[in-house]
Amino acid sequence: MKQLFLAIVLFSVAAQAGEVKIFEATGRFSLNKVEVGFVASELAQTAAVNVTILKPNRSDRGPIYRRTTTRVPVEGLSVVNNTVVLDIDGRLVECGTLGKTPVLRHTVVKPTGECKLIKRITGRKLEVFIQAE
Repeated sequence: MKQLFLAIVLFSVAAQAGEVKIFEATGRFSLNKVEVGFVASELAQTAAVNVTILKPNRSDRGPIYRRTTTRVPVEGLSVVNNTVVLDIDGRLVECGTLGKTPVLRHTVVKPTGECKLIKRITGRKLEVFIQAE
């Protein structure tokens, strides 16, 4: 029984080893009202994570929801050769590739699936993590 417990603990620690908390906020949140995504500047060769929170607009005028976007700089996240990479303990993980929108030619990040942005709500606390596969 002790060996099973130890194996479960070691597995959970190993599964979260590549997970880093990048954002935290308190308030009333709903997972479907929180959007996260990578953003990058091709010119400056920098990358970050945008966290957008939709909250109900209490006034009678305007849109139903009010958007609050926070750009979170992530240590080790950068752009190298049109690829967004994350440096975790000396290991470079490709998080996405840069592309352009068809009409206005804005720079967008197309995720590769090797990095995941995870959002969790515990009580009144919202946490966003970046995890490398």
